[in-house]
Formats: sequence, structure tokens, C-alpha cells
Amino acid sequence: MDFKDVIIDCIGFIGGSILGMQLIPQIYKAYKTKSTNDISSVFLLMNIVGLSLMTTYGVYNDDMPLYLPTSVSLMNSLILLVLVKINNNNVYIDDIKV
Repeated sequence: MDFKDVIIDCIGFIGGSILGMQLIPQIYKAYKTKSTNDISSVFLLMNIVGLSLMTTYGVYNDDMPLYLPTSVSLMNSLILLVLVKINNNNVYIDDIKV
């Protein structure tokens, strides 16, 4: 691996980290306000399918700058989808017995 490859991998990790964190403010706001009415479930489902496919592709090709951030984004999308389903069905996290 030469210096150019290291730089390209760093760019991939930095961009992926930003994309991996993009939903964190939305998750926080949805959790605090318990309001997710304006978040599209179709968007989230399409996002989850796309991220699942890209993560699989990255793992298959052993491309860590691809599969690591997409797996983080996938987990964030799944968390947000759960919050949307909980809030739209008026089920509150405090009411769930574990």
C-alpha cells in the first residue's frame, strides 16, 4: 500500500464518518421531542435497503472505508425507524418493559 492509497482511504474514512453521524442529531431530536411525524418511513426503508446492499458489497470486497461507515449509517437508520414506529403508534419508550 503506497502513500496515495493511504490518503484515499483517509478520505473515505472521513467522508464515511460524516455520513455515519448525519442521523445522530435527528435521532436525538426524535427521542427528546417524541415527534417523528415528518420523517418518511419510505425514505428510511429505502435508506436501510441501500445501506444493507452497500455494506454487503464493502464486506465482500474487503473495503473497510466503505463497509464500516455504511454499517454505522445502517444502525442509525434502524434506530430512527424504530423511533418512528414507536412514536407513530403512540408507544413510549418509558412504557416498554425489558
